[in-house]
Amino acid sequence: YWTKNRAKHQNTRDLNEPFERLTNHLYGVQIKNGVLKFGGDRILRDLEGEVLEDGIEANLKVVRRIFPDLENEPIIGQWSGTMPFTPDQKIICGELDDNLYVLTGSGFMRGLASGILLASSILGDNQYEALLKQCDPHRFTEEQLEHSDLSEHMKPRQPKMMTA
Repeated sequence: YWTKNRAKHQNTRDLNEPFERLTNHLYGVQIKNGVLKFGGDRILRDLEGEVLEDGIEANLKVVRRIFPDLENEPIIGQWSGTMPFTPDQKIICGELDDNLYVLTGSGFMRGLASGILLASSILGDNQYEALLKQCDPHRFTEEQLEHSDLSEHMKPRQPKMMTA
């Protein structure tokens, strides 16, 4: 969907309410106790922990279409949270400052390869130089963000106080 429609960012829904569905995106993992976890909605916006029930239902339909044996299995939990996607959908990997390295935005699917890239960066190995350049932590400048359609979504926000 995103490539075919030349989408500038990989959202599964419109950016504004009522968040009309554009496409589905699904990922999954099985954790040690056997529980399967699936997710996939991407909205370039802070939902402040709100779980969008229609998103849960849309993901569940896709899961049950792919894995029909899960048709009668219950949902035992759900969550909403911020995930570290960059505007160009690439990881951030490399040296931030002298001997200070960063690796983020890798998620389930890119974890192993991202670790290899980080090790290559730390060791000064030029084998992956072209990939590391694409993942450079310094590639986003304030000027670049000001001229992008993502600027309003990338502005720093004041932290919120949480009380129990």
